[in-house]
Amino acid sequence: HTAAEQACLKCIDLLFAFGADLNAIDGGGLTPLHWAASSGRITSVRKLIAIGVDIEIKNCSGHTALDILKRKYPDRYQKLSVELPYLLNAREIRRLRKEDVKAAVQTGYEFDI
Repeated sequence: HTAAEQACLKCIDLLFAFGADLNAIDGGGLTPLHWAASSGRITSVRKLIAIGVDIEIKNCSGHTALDILKRKYPDRYQKLSVELPYLLNAREIRRLRKEDVKAAVQTGYEFDI
């Protein structure tokens, strides 16, 4: 949560690489994406969306992180809304690559690393 709120992109990358739950909900019902949006950290919002966090999770008040961003930072939300299809596409490509690797492993493909 702190990494997203403080826009520490390297920290977010490390947490993701080591399998941290980037959809984790804190005691206040907020995910890292909620924290990033609430503090206007658009770079963190972009990064989290691109790596695949759930943008539909609602906080205790029933708001998604994008709802919060739109209300608190409408100009930043406007920019993000233009980029959103590309960010969602990037995460879909990442998901498909993971599925391709899983399928290759299951069929006995040996990787030359």
